[in-house]
Amino acid sequence: MHHVTFRVIFLSFRSNSDASVSDKISNNLMAVKDRIKSACKKCGRNPSEIQLIGVSKTRTAEEVISASRAGLADFGENRVQEADEKKGSINKSLSTETSLSTFRWHLIGHLQSNKVNKAVELFDVIHSVDTTDLAHKLGEACFAIGKSIDCYVQVNASGEGSKSGASFEDAEFIASRVVAQISLKLVGFMTIGPMTSDETAIESCFIDLRRLRDRLSLLHPEWGNLGLSMGMSGDYELAIKSGATAIRIGSALFGARDYSQATGSF
Repeated sequence: MHHVTFRVIFLSFRSNSDASVSDKISNNLMAVKDRIKSACKKCGRNPSEIQLIGVSKTRTAEEVISASRAGLADFGENRVQEADEKKGSINKSLSTETSLSTFRWHLIGHLQSNKVNKAVELFDVIHSVDTTDLAHKLGEACFAIGKSIDCYVQVNASGEGSKSGASFEDAEFIASRVVAQISLKLVGFMTIGPMTSDETAIESCFIDLRRLRDRLSLLHPEWGNLGLSMGMSGDYELAIKSGATAIRIGSALFGARDYSQATGSF
């Protein structure tokens, strides 16, 4: 009992450095939310339609906790091992009145087959289902532990060879394989915008994904309402304009990324 009391008291007295980081993240979060509202107003959308995911890859447990205290609930990680270690650190740092149940974890990076079992234990949402084999393995792994996971089919809308994701032609079949898994729920499609400063090219990719979603929704109304996970710190306003329902924000929320903090592999 004395040990728990000490931990809670310790956490209530943050250093000036910790307070500064926390304030910065809180201010950044408010700024991002304001920009979301502005982007939605310009295209006649409701900000409540947009899910904000804080991309916490390479970020410390303390930064994630600060974002959570500022009101963010959803966090995206690229690597299974890094997410595992970070969740453990966060759990140890939290007081007895708080738990990891207040967090919702999204895997937004490429998932290798040999990481599937661990991934389904760690994450609530998988944004990177890009093959029928991965859909099948995820379904089996979820069923084995009695868990259901939301899934996006990742589409390589830009066609860049450096990016993961299914082709537009394969997306429907992969989505149907996700739907066929009793422990998986298809919630939409995901893409990463092209690496370019050409806003027309970026917006074109987002619109192409929206059109794919709209077409498949008409063909398969039984799939329900499908979302679009697209848009990052440099292009999320274009993504919102193009119909995004989930945006993945890292540097605009946490500041410049320090890749020396990354651990583990995909």
